[in-house]
Amino acid sequence: YSLPGIDISSSNRSAILQAPMPGKVTTYTDQWYNSTIRIENDEWIVWLLHPRSYFIEEGTVTRGQAVGVMGAIGYATGPHVHYTIYDKVNETFVDPAAFLP
Repeated sequence: YSLPGIDISSSNRSAILQAPMPGKVTTYTDQWYNSTIRIENDEWIVWLLHPRSYFIEEGTVTRGQAVGVMGAIGYATGPHVHYTIYDKVNETFVDPAAFLP
């Protein structure tokens, strides 16, 4: 499968994932068995894929809040996070590098 965004890897198997923006969180496993953290607000949708654990499964988060631990769950070759952002206003995917905490 192909999902826009970037992969950020780490040799630190306990690297903490942070919310890049405030929003409502949901977590789930997709059809490729990827664990997923989804954060949505009025303007953006963010997906953080492959975490090995969640700190929050549902609710509201603030920017910079810890939401999970980097992993390799699902369709992954090693510990990393696949980071995707969708701009709801302009209806397009954007480069997530500008949103890194």
